[in-house]
Amino acid sequence: MRRMPERKMMDTVKVAVNRLDAIISGGDIIALVKIARLWLPAVFWLIWFDGYAQEEDRIKPASSETVSRQGSYLSHGEAVLEDNSFVVDEAFNQGKGSVQYMACYQHNRWKDADPVLSFCQELPLRSSRHQLGYSLAYVFHTGLQSNSLKPGPGDASVHYSYWLKNTSSRVMVVPKLIAWLPIGKAIHSNGSGGWGGKLSLAMTTKLSGKWVVHTNVLASRIWGSRHYFQYGNATVAAGSVEFAKRNLNSLGVGFSVNYLLHPRFHFVLEKMLTSEEFAKDDSADMLADNDTNRPASATVARRTRMLLIPGFRWAINGKDWQLVPAVGCPLEVLSENPWQDLKTGGAIKGGLVLYLSFETN
Repeated sequence: MRRMPERKMMDTVKVAVNRLDAIISGGDIIALVKIARLWLPAVFWLIWFDGYAQEEDRIKPASSETVSRQGSYLSHGEAVLEDNSFVVDEAFNQGKGSVQYMACYQHNRWKDADPVLSFCQELPLRSSRHQLGYSLAYVFHTGLQSNSLKPGPGDASVHYSYWLKNTSSRVMVVPKLIAWLPIGKAIHSNGSGGWGGKLSLAMTTKLSGKWVVHTNVLASRIWGSRHYFQYGNATVAAGSVEFAKRNLNSLGVGFSVNYLLHPRFHFVLEKMLTSEEFAKDDSADMLADNDTNRPASATVARRTRMLLIPGFRWAINGKDWQLVPAVGCPLEVLSENPWQDLKTGGAIKGGLVLYLSFETN
């Protein structure tokens, strides 16, 4: 017999997943707010009233009975290396008493995008079923420095994930709530300038002893994102520049495949497809009309981001710790008309991703 808190969470998840499916198929982005309202009571209930979580559903060493159990994630054996990815989340939470630290240097498009260094920490909350974490970022500007582009801290985030389906299930499921904090300065292109939130759903299954697949569905919204205007090549001085605030939404799906060449060495292929809104200003039109006195404005346009990251990762194990380095080579397309740009050529930009994880018990 299922316990009351888990049954209530399952009902809430079904409603939220159905609503998310309606968003993706119908484009009803505003319903994100309603999804958040569905999840927040569930999170409150699980953290404060889920008393049974301390006694069960924690990560345990796989026994021969568990490993041989058909229909579970562990039916093909327990992996030595997992829960380390570039952009596609894997459906795992930290075990009780375990803390993970992750650092990632990501430069998706040479000469067209600025590299970002991020740091993330994840730790269990009362049990492995609940996990809390935070992320910090630092944005580098490798091009010409000016008043408008200065390296500095990027936006931060706080996230909570719930291990809805763990290793006892064939497909593991982890919904995650993320809150973005506008720490980075938008005027220097280091942050959005607005508060944001994201709801994601990660699913993981093991096809065999060598193949593991992960799937993500996500939706996000930023309220009051700041877009600063710059006319021509004039430098932007803080305090004397115009900006517009816009609410921006995005929808995305992700998919990754891991091939276990060795228990401690994996080949990884990750794919992320995102449809995102951005603020598009009319500075060029104003310059063409020689009319820079009228107030600047911005319209919300939509573009597609296609990201493919082939790479590999390996594990270095200690007595009660694990170090996981990983290297990836991202190939990205970012355009308002991606399919047309792909036909004409030159749309794909390469880059580099360096990842390092340290986990201790």
